[in-house]
Amino acid sequence: MDRRYDLALAGLFVALGLGLLIYAANYPEPKVVFDNIGPMGFPVALGLFFVAGGTVQAVRDVKVLQTIGHFGVDEGKGDDEEDLPAEFSQTLKIMLGALLYLPAMQLVGYLVATPIAMGAGLRLMKSPWRRLIIVSIVFTAVGYLLFHSALGVPLPTGRMFSLFSFVHFPAATP
Repeated sequence: MDRRYDLALAGLFVALGLGLLIYAANYPEPKVVFDNIGPMGFPVALGLFFVAGGTVQAVRDVKVLQTIGHFGVDEGKGDDEEDLPAEFSQTLKIMLGALLYLPAMQLVGYLVATPIAMGAGLRLMKSPWRRLIIVSIVFTAVGYLLFHSALGVPLPTGRMFSLFSFVHFPAATP
């Protein structure tokens, strides 16, 4: 594997982060401000994260290039964990799952899509079933409590459940 690709990818992340920062800096000021951060808070934070992460990775890549050259150990033949070799197909499956997670969340909602997505990702990484179930449920619950309950961020309930809008449950009577 040619390590120069890693360095190029790190540079791409730095460029993407700088692009986000430039975009956020040139965004017109809103007429009404609902919070102190403003509408560009997330792009600025993401841009800073990309610049910092890309820079750290670029420094690491330069050190590796200086010590072992641009050709390192072949894929799947290195210091991988025993019985868990690095597989490119596994990485692609996890990336595809991450892309499918967003439309799934819009269809079935956060509380259904998140544990399924977490479980599928952990299963691809050969996590034991017990740990997979516990981590998926705890991650979903903590995310829900943090974003929905504590921060008031609305999470998708899913379009699928709008099919059941004709069902009305009577209000509880004291």
